[in-house]
Amino acid sequence: KNALGKLVQSGGNLDITSSRFDLNNAGDKISGGTLTVGSSSNSTILEVSEGSIDENANVKLTSNSYIGVTGNGNVTLDASDTWNGGVEVNGGSLALIGINNKNGVLSQFKGTTTVTGTGLTLDDSNDHISGGTFNIGDGKTASDLTVSKGTIGGDTTLNLNESSKLKITGGNVSFNEEGSINGDIKISDGSLTLDNIGKNANSTLTETGGVVTVTGDKFD
Repeated sequence: KNALGKLVQSGGNLDITSSRFDLNNAGDKISGGTLTVGSSSNSTILEVSEGSIDENANVKLTSNSYIGVTGNGNVTLDASDTWNGGVEVNGGSLALIGINNKNGVLSQFKGTTTVTGTGLTLDDSNDHISGGTFNIGDGKTASDLTVSKGTIGGDTTLNLNESSKLKITGGNVSFNEEGSINGDIKISDGSLTLDNIGKNANSTLTETGGVVTVTGDKFD
């Protein structure tokens, strides 16, 4: 799609089965209806560099397709969506609301992802958060994230906000000094690295297994 053109959907069904399609105009807006990315026989890359895919849209991401969030794009997914493919954040913002049915892969190199609600699990060895900002909770909504496989790397600004919980049952999670710990952490397997970061006095760390590594002098 030429960047001068706009795509607006507020209802109905939109199927994208070309090899690549770009939402690249600030006026592009998927606010309702059903958006299907790919098919059983077609691999599709949908890149959102401008505009938005909103919560009220019903997104169906097939297993051989990807949504890429870049530039100034904004994408929101919730539990009513079907997530069987890959979601990659290289800019912009991704909001994950009450996701408890992820069957695909999440990766992030830049940009910002915010997880609210409960039930999201990083459960694929290809789940990889290696940069940008990753927020667990918004400071108001009861939220959690479970990491059973995959990695949240040390170059990520990881914020565990108030009213939120991080459960590590496998995989590898790192906090650095740019992040924050204002919620509760439980680790039973996998690894947790706390690199020159402290925690809020009201938050707790519970270790029943796995490996916790603390560097610097800020953690109490």
